[in-house]
Amino acid sequence: MKTHPHPLRSSIVTAVALVAAVWLLPVSGAAQARDLALRGLGSGLCLVARAGWGDRPVVQVPCQNYSDQDWVLEYLGQFGAYFEGQARIRNRDRDLCLIVRGSGESRAVVGSCGWWPDQLWWLYRDPNTGYYQLRNSNTPDHAPMCLAVRNNYAETQAVQVRCDRRSARQLWLWEGWF
Repeated sequence: MKTHPHPLRSSIVTAVALVAAVWLLPVSGAAQARDLALRGLGSGLCLVARAGWGDRPVVQVPCQNYSDQDWVLEYLGQFGAYFEGQARIRNRDRDLCLIVRGSGESRAVVGSCGWWPDQLWWLYRDPNTGYYQLRNSNTPDHAPMCLAVRNNYAETQAVQVRCDRRSARQLWLWEGWF
């Protein structure tokens, strides 16, 4: 006697096969390295995650078509009147997330991804430039801290400093998205 497969099991197998097929599809040319470069308004340079063990520094370098300059914006939603949402920022090449430790001034690094406040960022769009200010979620509302660079030189490490919407060194563009 032949038995019919359980309908739920059959649906699950079909769903898993569909997800696997979509996941294995080749990526189109639209997702090239520069498409997701994080370029600073003040310097015109792009952020890069350096290779190595442990927390790695995030520095600015001339924008090139290299995979260590690819960043993925993982939206959490929560859009509001003054901000465009909250997100985690992950380096595609290293598969590590942009982190600043503590609620005061500190250096930016990439480290293991999680959903901790020190690697979640509020995105504030400047209506005049179209660039974004990245405000760290681990800092208090009365003293918010933002991602910045202190000068326009290559190899300068990104830092978290007191937010100032007038500072071009705190404004960033996701190249190719906006």
